[in-house]
Amino acid sequence: CERCSLARCSRPPPLLERIATQCVQGPMADFRLSRDGGRTWEEARPNGSATGDDNLWGETAAHNHKVKFGAPHWVDFGRELEHSPDGFAYVVAHGASRPSAIQAWMLGDEIYLARVLPEAEAIQDRRRWQFYAGGHGSAARWVEGDVTKAVPLVTWRNHTGVVTMTYFAPLAKYVLTISTASHYPSMVQPFDTYFLESDSITGPWSYVSYLSEFGPEAYFVH
Repeated sequence: CERCSLARCSRPPPLLERIATQCVQGPMADFRLSRDGGRTWEEARPNGSATGDDNLWGETAAHNHKVKFGAPHWVDFGRELEHSPDGFAYVVAHGASRPSAIQAWMLGDEIYLARVLPEAEAIQDRRRWQFYAGGHGSAARWVEGDVTKAVPLVTWRNHTGVVTMTYFAPLAKYVLTISTASHYPSMVQPFDTYFLESDSITGPWSYVSYLSEFGPEAYFVH
């Protein structure tokens, strides 16, 4: 209702209500693991019980809670993490923290970053994950095992969405590619896509370009 003329309505029209319900972003569940080349798979769910926060990082979208790590993607460092700055594997994701935020699979307020050692047992263990907690470059801070302490890498109210990050070795640059809904609550129209760059995986980030209505439903752009 923040962006429409129905701000004072007690109940949204049925269409808007249905779209809003379908588009609420939930948390990352977990990873499945195969030790035999994909013939069999494990999904241990070691982090909780059969509740809304039984997932890798313990987030939940129930009761209008906001998640920080929706639709996470591994940062692309090249083959076998060859350009990782420290040997860690990283994920980047979008979400929100303010209670009134509109949070959907293509919309949010913030971008978040986390890292883990590239080992199967570590990736499955919430306690082994480190979440970005502020600062840039060598001054960046990380908190281990507690997603509630994660702070945004990038903030742009109602202008984040599905995000990817790639390290371009010839340029020595990290590039964030972010897609966001152009006409919320519609999730079937062209999306905006924009690019940010940095010399460090933790920023600061500089604006490159903004492509309005870039392609029909262009998402997971990288």
